[in-house]
Amino acid sequence: MTPKSRRRKPATSARKRLWRARPINMKRQGRRPRFKTPLTEARNLAARFARRPLKLLPPTARFLLGFLALAALTTLLLASTRPAQTSAEVYQEGDVVRAAVVSPADITAVDARETERRRETARREMPPVWNFDAWQIEDAAQTFRASWAALKQQSEARGGGNSNQTNGNANSQREHAEPVWPGAVGDRPAITRAVAAHGFDAGALESLTRMIREAGGGYVYDEREESHVSPEIRVVDVHSGTQAVVSTSQSQFIPLAAARERLRGRISELTGWKLAEREALASAMLPLLRPNIAYNDGATEAARVAAVEAVPRVVVVLKRNQVLAREGDTVTAPMLGQFAALREYSHTERRPQLFIGLFLFACALYWAAWRFTEYRSTTRT
Repeated sequence: MTPKSRRRKPATSARKRLWRARPINMKRQGRRPRFKTPLTEARNLAARFARRPLKLLPPTARFLLGFLALAALTTLLLASTRPAQTSAEVYQEGDVVRAAVVSPADITAVDARETERRRETARREMPPVWNFDAWQIEDAAQTFRASWAALKQQSEARGGGNSNQTNGNANSQREHAEPVWPGAVGDRPAITRAVAAHGFDAGALESLTRMIREAGGGYVYDEREESHVSPEIRVVDVHSGTQAVVSTSQSQFIPLAAARERLRGRISELTGWKLAEREALASAMLPLLRPNIAYNDGATEAARVAAVEAVPRVVVVLKRNQVLAREGDTVTAPMLGQFAALREYSHTERRPQLFIGLFLFACALYWAAWRFTEYRSTTRT
């Protein structure tokens, strides 16, 4: 035995001892246990229950069932993504068309957006209805004239009674026959003194009644109804029933406060009357001036409803292969109605034919892929 072989023996024996020790160490360590979460265990259990009925079927039936399920799922996905990929996308007026839009068939639809816009315009442009009482101002003038005449009669009766009264009951008869302005407003004693001071002048009476008519001429409305005033209103005469559209900017359409202020200004211009007398006349005449026109809410709403119902529906008619818009065009208002009609057609018309066609396409696609894969696998083997 050579010295070299003697030197190699210890190394060989040490290597053998190492190989003998490795299996012992591996047996001692063992494998780490696999832990599963409750969610994973529940999912695996549900998967086992779902696969159990399929195991009862033959392999060919399982293949056909999976093939048809995959084709049906693909059909649903294609049918749901098709409206989003159609060329008639949802645009806004002023947008740029991203792809050409062509009508696939003869389509007749109602443009709901344009119809609603026209109806809203008709409702907004319908003038509000106001009831006009042309006799109200004349009634105010006649009321003032009647009060003037009644006060004059009281004064004349008091003058005739004083000539026949005795000395014993002179004071009581004078207090009992004291004339008083018959109106229910204003400072009645002051009004009585002012009118009596001018001797119940007929000319003054005519001048005052003319002031009432002029101040209340036109259309006088209550300030609380000012929110219903529009540039044009429909005036309905409550007595004759005649109607007319009146422009509030061109006619004498004024609030009650402005009419009374105008009457007060005319009274303040009276000549020959003291300031206290003019104030007394104003307190008697201003309350007689009332609104002669009033807003009619019910008639206005009925007129607006009738105006909306009178607007016909806007119909959109598209021909087959009609180019609605080209790529790069600017979207206009008529285009929006055409795009809406095209989207409605794609959502409602020919849906069964679409599903059948997509299903056959998916089946053919997967069958071709399966045949190609089968052919490649056979050629390699």
